[in-house]
Amino acid sequence: MKDMFGAVLLGAVIGAAATMFYLNNENELSSAGRQLRNSTSHAINFLSSMGQDINNTMGKQV
Repeated sequence: MKDMFGAVLLGAVIGAAATMFYLNNENELSSAGRQLRNSTSHAINFLSSMGQDINNTMGKQV
């Protein structure tokens, strides 16, 4: 039972630390998330365009 209490206490401490980190760095984390979404959408658009180009090239060769 003591081991369980220690695990619960450790989880609470880690959760509190993560919450404090998030609250103190919310603007930076939000900015990083927006940048990641933008980069991801650019990568998806690039791959989609490349796929269409390959499809068009293969269609012309056949």
